[in-house]
Amino acid sequence: MPSQITSPQPHEQPIRVLIAGAGLGGLMLAMLLERINVNYTVFERALFVKPLGSALSINANILPVFEQLGMIGEIGRLAGPCPIMDVYNAFVKGAEAEHVAAIEFKGYRRITGYDNNVLARSDVYDLMLSKIPSHKILFNKRIQTTENLYAKDDENRTNATGVSITCTDGSSYEGDILVGADGAYSAVRHSLYKEVAAKGLLPKPDGLELEVGYVVMVGKTGPLDPEKYPVLKEERKMFSNTIGSKTLTWTAITIKGNRICWGLYTQVDAATRLNEQKKRNSEWGPDSLNEETIETFRPLTCPFGGTMGDLIDATPKDIISRVYLEQKMFETWYHGRTVLLGDACHKMLPSAGQGAVNAMQDAVMLANAIYELGASDQALATPASSPYEPTTTKGLTYSPPTSERITAAFEEYRAHRYPEAKHLYEYSQFVSRLVHGQTWFERLMRKVVFSYLPESVSTRGFEVKASYRPQAAFLPLAKVHGTGFVRPQKASRRYAEVLLRQEEESPDTYQGPVAI
Repeated sequence: MPSQITSPQPHEQPIRVLIAGAGLGGLMLAMLLERINVNYTVFERALFVKPLGSALSINANILPVFEQLGMIGEIGRLAGPCPIMDVYNAFVKGAEAEHVAAIEFKGYRRITGYDNNVLARSDVYDLMLSKIPSHKILFNKRIQTTENLYAKDDENRTNATGVSITCTDGSSYEGDILVGADGAYSAVRHSLYKEVAAKGLLPKPDGLELEVGYVVMVGKTGPLDPEKYPVLKEERKMFSNTIGSKTLTWTAITIKGNRICWGLYTQVDAATRLNEQKKRNSEWGPDSLNEETIETFRPLTCPFGGTMGDLIDATPKDIISRVYLEQKMFETWYHGRTVLLGDACHKMLPSAGQGAVNAMQDAVMLANAIYELGASDQALATPASSPYEPTTTKGLTYSPPTSERITAAFEEYRAHRYPEAKHLYEYSQFVSRLVHGQTWFERLMRKVVFSYLPESVSTRGFEVKASYRPQAAFLPLAKVHGTGFVRPQKASRRYAEVLLRQEEESPDTYQGPVAI
């Protein structure tokens, strides 16, 4: 008998959300649903959380949401500003790396009002995890199958009434919405696409394998001696990218706590790609370490001092992980009561530093869509392009969200996020070729960009990217910082009703939005 996810909170919105995957996207969605009292449970396949991964870039594209959540100070204590990425050549093993370019985010703070920050992925993960009540995350829950549920008389299976998941331990759960935030090899997407394909609705590209671009080994050292690594004494954080011979590149990034995050990249050629697809394991973990890879990179020069082997040796072995870096933009993001988020629907190469940020942006816009399901019938009847400002909340009626309304919410979520994710997907391809590419054309492209591209062009580029700053529509918006343009965001019709209702009922004690 499937378990019903219930909640003891009496004023909770009558909708149950199952979140598959406790990555950064899944946790961001959980934090936001917590704020609007939506009934949710997170299902994570890992037995427990390990501090895996390397560094994470976090900037104006998502910091306003942390500001809304009252977490901007906590992020600031974990992160440090990183205004420049230095690029080196090291074609001869053991030779000193040659500095060839500095990619500078000039004027970023003045334009955006925020620093371009770097921090350990595990640090921000632990912070976000601490905001979720422990009983709302179930670990060691590996999803085996999912199913949209239909009424018996719905022979064409067109209007799902709910969704269920079954885990490998035999447990099963039902809800109103299932969110697949379970990564590039999403079990939720696999089950969803089987159903969509059976109906003849799956686009052909969605059925193809993800393309492996790189194999990377990453880690994070323990505290190091600043006398050995003087760059650790600097307040700003340093990001180095070294391009070696043949297919090798490596990175080193300083973070708070006198630590260095590092990455060892091997570009996968067409001949190797097929073999890698047969044996790859998309999960981050130390069980997939390759000693041959470690020995290949061990003698290579680290621009901060010493060799990459020194950083490897300063890293606990159980937090070194090996992962395949794939890329794919999926067309199908939802069907029935199931919707995808993050790597499950757009897997980007990490060189642009936007994969995790995009997953969190997905979570913000999906939370907005779920929140809007609780708007009044009158507000929902108003065209989305029209302003909705009720003069009173008296007499407004509310209905449970139907399948049609849930589909419309998913459709709006995808319509908003797909163009943004597509743009960053293509940009990540370009940046990966620029900083890691080893073909003659990629070396030529690097020479042209680093030597001849006007500074004004790159400054304009990051200014345009920073103008997209989605926020939670159900929380007071963070004020606009900086001198740059920020794209406007559509206001929430439901939030307008909530504010008016609270003002009518207790104008002197308004404490923020609550669920209707």
